Amino acid sequence: MESLVYRHNRITRLTHWINAVALLVLFMSGLQIFNAFPELHWGSKAEPDEAFFSIAATNEDAEVRGYTHLFGLKSDTTGLLGVQMSDVTRSLVAATTSSRFTTPIFWADPGTGISFNLQVQNPEAKTTTLEDL
Repeated sequence: MESLVYRHNRITRLTHWINAVALLVLFMSGLQIFNAFPELHWGSKAEPDEAFFSIAATNEDAEVRGYTHLFGLKSDTTGLLGVQMSDVTRSLVAATTSSRFTTPIFWADPGTGISFNLQVQNPEAKTTTLEDL
């Protein structure tokens, strides 16, 4: 029976595994940074229209759509990247239970001239069905 031959000693194998873990942490940190600012730029300028890769969402035709830009090509990624269903429902609840986001109303105090923001709000607990909306 042949003896087992180790190609690398223990220190070399250990440092390789430490490097693998460090690269994994580095990659995860980069994803967190990209999550906070979802645009990648090349060079010294960071203009929103000049990003070579970006992930975002827009409100098109009363429907929230996620999209990805890569080198100027726009592709729809709704449900995968750029928009989550929880974002859509949170926006829907905020927009339908209050007039703050749909019709801003301001009242100016005649005595002081200070304007106040007024809004009409329906209790969320009483908005339970589509007919209530």
